Amino acid sequence: MHLGLDIGTSAVKALLVGEDGAVVATGRAPCTVDVPAAGRAEAVPGGWLTAAREAVAQAGASDVEAIGLSGQMHGVVLCDEAGEPVRPAILWPDTRSVAEAERWPVRGNPRAPGFAGPILAWLATHEPETLRRARWALQPKDWLRLRLGAPAATEPSDASATLLWDLEADGWARDDALLPPVRASAAVAGELRTDALGLPRGTPLVHGAADTAAALLVAGERMLNLGTGAQVAQRVDEPLPAVDAPTCHRFRAAGDGWYALAAVQNAGLALDWARRVLGDDGEPRAGGPLFVPHLAGERTPLLNPAARGAWTGLSLATDRAALLGSVHEGVAFGIRWARDALDIEAGRSDAPLRLLGGGSLRPGFAQLLADALDEPLELLDVTDASALGAAWLAGAPAMAPRAIGTVEPRAAARALLEERFAAWRAVVQNL
Repeated sequence: MHLGLDIGTSAVKALLVGEDGAVVATGRAPCTVDVPAAGRAEAVPGGWLTAAREAVAQAGASDVEAIGLSGQMHGVVLCDEAGEPVRPAILWPDTRSVAEAERWPVRGNPRAPGFAGPILAWLATHEPETLRRARWALQPKDWLRLRLGAPAATEPSDASATLLWDLEADGWARDDALLPPVRASAAVAGELRTDALGLPRGTPLVHGAADTAAALLVAGERMLNLGTGAQVAQRVDEPLPAVDAPTCHRFRAAGDGWYALAAVQNAGLALDWARRVLGDDGEPRAGGPLFVPHLAGERTPLLNPAARGAWTGLSLATDRAALLGSVHEGVAFGIRWARDALDIEAGRSDAPLRLLGGGSLRPGFAQLLADALDEPLELLDVTDASALGAAWLAGAPAMAPRAIGTVEPRAAARALLEERFAAWRAVVQNL
């Protein structure tokens, strides 16, 4: 068997793949995002290791041929030579480096404050002593692999998503001792040299890939992945965009090639906020007020880390079900806006749009997404595409996922949602 480990923003997932390519077992353990101040998003890296051990135990893994890793993108884990963190990790929703991002050189990708480059620039100004104590600036999955026993390294899919990558030269844009060497995603990085996962020492550790790249490996040509954020991704031939001011990203795929990415900051993030504030009982009702879900800034196509959420159209008739419905609709509209931007910048693909992540587990929301996007969404029999892609990179047989259904857009909903989407866009632009 092969093990895929995915270090997500809210949970670590473990997935075991058998010799026939079938998923044998899965495990999941929560991890915490700390918010020490407004605009901050941090995590204690040791929490990922604890969650990984719990997820592996849940999956019942005892002896595997190799371990592949995937993980959340963009942030920074500063650590010493042995992988001991010198401060909490700074994660992708963090917006402290807004000023640094605005001054960042454009290298074919939009600038965003949650990326490693601007974060390191912020640290150099505000925490120079911390930076001096660090040996490595790593991505979450790369930090975990180092702590498990492999040498410090990264691979192209995560390295190209740091704003420190030269897309044309396909390598680091600058010589910085903090940046680790870059190896192939499917290459063996080293061996497990600790009992932290409850697995035998000597088990091979494979470099793996960024979570979106690992998921796209499974999905094929085009996907909508819905988790804390949402990603609409499709494979492309060229690393550099055809537009002068792109709002979508170009990153290395897990293996050969590139993909274009429209990234939505507020997807599950906004849905979970609404359930926490409004309660989770009862069905959302559509047709009420309009909700802008920009609770933590927004990326594609707005590229505004200072954007914030809003309700408009409230009345005495507005109740909790209408508020919940407006949040679901607002998230769907945010994804629609990002998908439209990707179509413009990368060219509309004829490949089916495959829905992955938590959104595929909520039939009502999947239907709303299909209606808002006005295109079919293909559902796959995949529990966690990022962890499965990591297992494939570790050598598990790559058995193509099975389509278990298609959510078709409803003609009756199209006209109303187009009208409400236009009104929603006007509200966002006025804000």
